[in-house]
Amino acid sequence: MGKLVIKAIIMVVIASGVSSYGLYLMTGKTPFSNFKLPVFSVSTPDLSNINPLSKGTDTAFKWTDENGVIHYSNEPPAGGEHAEIIEVNPDTNLIQGTEITQTATKEPAKTVITPVEGPVYAPENIQKLMDDAKNVEKVLQERHKQQEEILNKL
Repeated sequence: MGKLVIKAIIMVVIASGVSSYGLYLMTGKTPFSNFKLPVFSVSTPDLSNINPLSKGTDTAFKWTDENGVIHYSNEPPAGGEHAEIIEVNPDTNLIQGTEITQTATKEPAKTVITPVEGPVYAPENIQKLMDDAKNVEKVLQERHKQQEEILNKL
């Protein structure tokens, strides 16, 4: 009795697989392609009131002690030293970006690749495919060399 149940289950699995593959071949869609899972949306909380740095500018103090050491703090120095007051906006970028200049470069050689006609594994077609691959490699090496030159100028 147990073997009969197992055989029936196997037959049902095979039949459902064959029928879904046949449906895919005829329509291009799987049986469950129109099935959509429910979408749950979660609204993100407003965190702007939690970040203490986003409330305008912050004040920092810079001073040099008697040993010549430079100190930065958000509180003025306790020893009565003269401190420079620095206003910092936490929403700005403090690191200056580098300016990339465009340089005139020669145009890379245009490589024309035409599709292979006839049997792909014919000796003359294999030679053409190898020549095309070498041309693509040459173009990529030229582009790499140009990029290296640009990076070395920076």
